[in-house]
Amino acid sequence: MKLVTAVAVSVAAVIGQAAAAQTAAAPVKRWALATDLGLNAARGNASYTMLSTGWRATHLNKSQFELDWASALTYGESNGAVIARRMSTALKGDYRPAATWSPFVFASVERDRIRRIDALANAGAGAKWTFFRNKAGAASLSGAGVYSRKDVVGDTAQLAWRLSVRPKIVQRAGAYSFEQTTFYQPEIGNAPDYNIDAVTRVGYSPSKLSTLFIQYVYRVDSRPPATVKREDQLMVAGIKLNF
Repeated sequence: MKLVTAVAVSVAAVIGQAAAAQTAAAPVKRWALATDLGLNAARGNASYTMLSTGWRATHLNKSQFELDWASALTYGESNGAVIARRMSTALKGDYRPAATWSPFVFASVERDRIRRIDALANAGAGAKWTFFRNKAGAASLSGAGVYSRKDVVGDTAQLAWRLSVRPKIVQRAGAYSFEQTTFYQPEIGNAPDYNIDAVTRVGYSPSKLSTLFIQYVYRVDSRPPATVKREDQLMVAGIKLNF
């Protein structure tokens, strides 16, 4: 009887150690990847094609830090002429983003030849204040100092120090989601020179892997290059895939 008991205890110990080893060896998912794809097209009295795509890599353990790298491409043709061609990439790092106050650093580069921007580079640092949080999401306000360099086609580079103010709200209700982010960036000491970049997105997630969305983008450059309009608006319907 004692022998049987000893064997049973030994077997249980071995099984427990094996289970612990499997748990320890189980890979921990530290990053999330997502990609967007939107395509609008028409043929007939009006002929155009508009493609909007991008990808994002995000660090998942937000109790420690958040690292987010996102890139996007918008391309459009109408009656054989290119009407949109914008590429951008941005890298942002937040320290303890789940806290009420969170410092962050960021850098971004974009190119938009239709708006005569050969390169627009921004880099800066600031802090985020999350003043509202519930199970459905959060609302926050960020402030940062930004150094900006804009290289305009056929013109000299424009250098500026800017203040960046960014309100953001994210809410989810079941399979539905709403997100609104606005950047307001006036030049320090020269308030009439400012940029606005606002994005509003409504989504529906039929599964954990996909989200159908409608996105509206509104941009303002108060002092654009010659022959370029101050405002740009873009509406995109598409799908987001999570990996």
